[in-house]
Amino acid sequence: AQWAKDEVFQGWHIENGIGSAKIWLTWEKGALQLVQSIFQIYDVKLQSDTDKSIHGINRLSGNVGYKVENGNEIIAADDILVDLPGHYWPLSNFYILLTKDQHEKLNLKKINVGYFNVNDVLKFVDSSPAILPQDVRKTIADLALQGSVQNARLTYADGSTDWHQAVLETTFSGISFLPWQSFPGVKNLDGTIKLNGENINLAIKSQQVGIQYDAIFSKPIWLNQLSLNVDLNHVKDGSWSATLASMRAMNSDIDFSASGNIQEIGKKSPRLDLKANFNVNNISRLKKYLPMRVFEP
Repeated sequence: AQWAKDEVFQGWHIENGIGSAKIWLTWEKGALQLVQSIFQIYDVKLQSDTDKSIHGINRLSGNVGYKVENGNEIIAADDILVDLPGHYWPLSNFYILLTKDQHEKLNLKKINVGYFNVNDVLKFVDSSPAILPQDVRKTIADLALQGSVQNARLTYADGSTDWHQAVLETTFSGISFLPWQSFPGVKNLDGTIKLNGENINLAIKSQQVGIQYDAIFSKPIWLNQLSLNVDLNHVKDGSWSATLASMRAMNSDIDFSASGNIQEIGKKSPRLDLKANFNVNNISRLKKYLPMRVFEP
């Protein structure tokens, strides 16, 4: 990396590293049509000009390509290996489709990602210049997000990057975050999320889940199993409605299940219609599951 050591790429420069690549090019009709490459990079140290932090990568390798197809542009990769100090990612892949609108401007149409570790990505984002607004960066830091995302697929309507017209599907595992404002903190969530315009489906099926809700419970609650299936819908008046198809939380002390609907979420007085069952297996430990902080004077 001696040739690139003094070069700056988007606020980053290479302190150290060695790599190799094989590259194939196809040139037709006076333009580049296809690029294919097999690459390997070892012992890389990247320094951020934003916060002067050093980020190490033991190995980064894979197959990556670019091609022009029917006027659209595709960037794709497979067998991507990311080996970081202390851990490595499972083999991953990605696919990016850029399409042209009526003004011949390229727009993001689709992006698929096989795997990424949330905390690893956020470390790079936090050390990158101006990717996210400062208030968003602070919120992410306060949450201390952990976990991984698998098989993420995002598709936009033609010519639009508006999330109201986007379709997102992804699986996640081991998601954890600290309490933030009035929201509880959670450890070790597994599940799927599907967003279609203004409709969201969240399905959780997890084991050994921790819930920290200091505003209500005096101590964190640990569950052997947590399952949930809920649909959120954005209503024209600006509020949200939620349909809780099912929920079950259980451990050796309790077994709680619920279903129902919540209307006008976001308004002063949301309407709630829930059916719930709460079974206690160990009455001597019931207190830890009661909202004791609410009862405190």
